[in-house]
Amino acid sequence: MLESIKKLFVFDKKNIVRIAILFCLSLVGFVLTLGYYPEASVGYIWFLILSIPSFEVKGRYRFVLDIIFPVYTALFVLYYFQLGNLIGHTILNDLYSYWGFLLVQNRILHELVFVLAVYFFCRLLFMSPKTASIVTPIPFMLLSILNYYVYSFRGHELVMYDFLSAQTAINVMGEYKYQFIIPILFYILPYILFISFFSHIKIEKSNIKPVIRVAIFAVLTVGSVLMSFVSVNSWYSTHLYKEWGDMPSVESGYYLSFLKSSATLFHSAPDNYSSDNLNLMIKNELEQYNMNLSGDDTANIIVIMNEAYADMSLYRDITGDFDNPDPFWDSLKNNTVHGYAFSSVYGGNTCNSEFEFLTGLSMAYLPQGSVPYNNYINDNLYSINWALRDLGYETLMMHPYLSSGWNRTTVYPLLGFQKMMFVEDMDINKDDYICGKVSDSCAYRNLMNVLDKKGDNKIFTYMITIQNHSGYYTEGFIPTPYINSLDDYRNRCFNTYQNLISDSDRALEELLTYLSNQDEKYVVVVFGDHQPDLGLTNGQDFNPGGRAWIVPYIIWANYDFDYEKYKPSIGYTSLNYLSIDTLEIAGFKLNSYYELLSSVRKQIPMINSAGYLTYDGKVFDNGYTESETIKHYSDMYSYLVYNQLFDKTKSELISQFGYN
Repeated sequence: MLESIKKLFVFDKKNIVRIAILFCLSLVGFVLTLGYYPEASVGYIWFLILSIPSFEVKGRYRFVLDIIFPVYTALFVLYYFQLGNLIGHTILNDLYSYWGFLLVQNRILHELVFVLAVYFFCRLLFMSPKTASIVTPIPFMLLSILNYYVYSFRGHELVMYDFLSAQTAINVMGEYKYQFIIPILFYILPYILFISFFSHIKIEKSNIKPVIRVAIFAVLTVGSVLMSFVSVNSWYSTHLYKEWGDMPSVESGYYLSFLKSSATLFHSAPDNYSSDNLNLMIKNELEQYNMNLSGDDTANIIVIMNEAYADMSLYRDITGDFDNPDPFWDSLKNNTVHGYAFSSVYGGNTCNSEFEFLTGLSMAYLPQGSVPYNNYINDNLYSINWALRDLGYETLMMHPYLSSGWNRTTVYPLLGFQKMMFVEDMDINKDDYICGKVSDSCAYRNLMNVLDKKGDNKIFTYMITIQNHSGYYTEGFIPTPYINSLDDYRNRCFNTYQNLISDSDRALEELLTYLSNQDEKYVVVVFGDHQPDLGLTNGQDFNPGGRAWIVPYIIWANYDFDYEKYKPSIGYTSLNYLSIDTLEIAGFKLNSYYELLSSVRKQIPMINSAGYLTYDGKVFDNGYTESETIKHYSDMYSYLVYNQLFDKTKSELISQFGYN
């Protein structure tokens, strides 16, 4: 027994120096990490303890190492490298155990196979168990460090498609200041201490024949890779894929989300698609091609996509009754269309709602989790901007936030915007912020300043607000209570959100009062891009036609029009169709592009990423039809989406428009 202990604890000069160095590294890591996330600091003690004894493994049970080592390596990777991505994020404020979080999410087994696949591949390449254990974390560490910096720079985590835009990233890398303390404490230093355990293990060389060894690890590698894809599909069969902000790490774990994001790289053509087939369908649908919108006395158009604007009375079965936070919105009667639209996103991915409104195209026919602004728009794309520019309208977008989000500065000119105004281009002072974000009142004040200075040309202005953006647990902001029926955290978030909506309502009143006194004609469209994530939903809410997708909208004008005509035929519409009503209420006769969308709408009056509603109010999953008529219009619409985004041979209809 004593001899066995002596073999484990060797304190010769070489080992004492090694242990002393590791002790110093562990002490520094422990003290510093304690200030960021106390639970993680315990790992430094564990690594130091494991680094002291020296092990020698030999005999017939060496195969056990290929069970212990990959599992230990996977647990290390899943904890430290993913925790590092969340240090400083809101989720960790009240999360005392990241291990507990992983267990509650029940995702460890789902992610374990990714690491096992790399480990067994290393073993297939004739690496020893300890060398494979040392090499396996490296790709995960590099990916996590890259993700850490990408999120720091743009507020949106790294996804697979970003590697196709690597050159753009390289071009701007020199513009940023780099922080190193988090990568050192949660990636590099833990990895150094982790491999110290393997560096002083002696393993007797295996006597298994190379052919058998290759066969075993080939099977294990292929099996692990296949299980990785099964794991991703299994996880996302019951979880919503969220790509915005830090949601990949928060909702599903970064590695699960990163693999899922690869689906956006693949966009196969719809069945029986060809440009010729689309042309034939359009010719059969339209009597002739009308290239331009037409109208004698058309209005200026203002579209306001109000961040996270939603009607939370949809969840009164959970929250109980509460006071109406936006009475002005509800008071608008004359010359106002009130409605509910289905968005294709929930809690984030704002730019997908922009995409649907501006282009009239639907996310229903694109891969789940895709972001056209990031993934697919590389050339001019027909939109309401181009349609109005052909008639001499000035096209302007305004967003009181950073210009770096969602690839906007690249995409907006391709969508036809002539001018862009971001936070740095606006008149904003310190009193214009609420919960750390520019208020709607300030955004509208800047909009009114633009309108005061505009020339004789009519204007199309697309504004994206930021005031109501998450998170809603804001230090120092004490909200007026609306409910007290949930737990403290959700009560605070819900009440803060309702306070923000109330402020939005007052700001909208200021804007519409201003426009009511203008001599020129104005149409104003206001809609929410998506609902906020306030912890009120369940899985059924995300089904086709589920309430998690529903956002309110109004279309208001400072002149008389037949607003009853534009109420949704089945009580709902979707964001991709709102531009049709906008143009008609502004006094335009539709061109062929919007006539085509209108004909689809008559058969499929609501469609989003989750499913669609038919004219008789039936709900279906995307891709399923029980009617040949619905199938025809769904096919035509899907062909149009594919043609616009992916086919270099544009349809005859699209090629007629002068937007190139």
